[in-house]
Amino acid sequence: MRRNLVLKRMLEQNLITVSEYDFAVAEKVDLSETNNFDIFTNKSINEARGLLSLDKTALFSDNYVLCTCRDKKITDKCTEIISAYFVPGGFTEIIVASNASGACLAYVSNSKLSDTADFLRQPGSAIKPFVCYAPAIEKKLVYPVTPILDEKIDFSGYSPENYDKKYHGWISVEQSLVHSYNVPAVKLLSANGVKYSRGIAEKFGIQFDKNDNSLALALGAMSRGVTLASLTESYMTLARGGEHTELYFISGIFDKNNRC
Repeated sequence: MRRNLVLKRMLEQNLITVSEYDFAVAEKVDLSETNNFDIFTNKSINEARGLLSLDKTALFSDNYVLCTCRDKKITDKCTEIISAYFVPGGFTEIIVASNASGACLAYVSNSKLSDTADFLRQPGSAIKPFVCYAPAIEKKLVYPVTPILDEKIDFSGYSPENYDKKYHGWISVEQSLVHSYNVPAVKLLSANGVKYSRGIAEKFGIQFDKNDNSLALALGAMSRGVTLASLTESYMTLARGGEHTELYFISGIFDKNNRC
């Protein structure tokens, strides 16, 4: 009934043709007998509840129609990727978002949980741009072409190593980021100061625990970790030239009188 009502309204507003309407109405509706929504749907419902200041019961009983930013083709591709690389007992999430708007186009997870809880995980080297490089550039300590020595070094008992177990001598800051070398990243965090670096990273949307004060933070060693959503927002901020925006799922909400 809901599908047919929406199609009727679309026909009345000349958004579809009569033949398109007839074809769509004739299609069989595959209804789920469970309430185990996927993570994108849960996020969308949660966001709509916040926007309307309603609980989930009222959201459904008042017959609101939620329009989301989901791109089915991208979502299907993400689902295909997760299925292809599934590891028993493992947990995988994929988020695809629009840098320009902040709209979430796909959010796929292999979790069987039906709630909207965010999982905190160690970010690893994915956090380097925000706690090492951006603060150093913001502080004008380095530029992309600045040479930095990748060498064996000891920071009061802490001796970071590169993933390939090698040292690469003098390289540019840009090269050290491209290759995700650990030693230059820790050097930059040390030069910035952990407190200053955290302050810059927080502007990107990353949240820290009060105990995240060591140089190992350069390599993503955090007390609690970050959500994939917050990491996505941080990279969107880089793509937007430093302008932060939050990830969102809802593009429109219509009430039972078809008012937006």
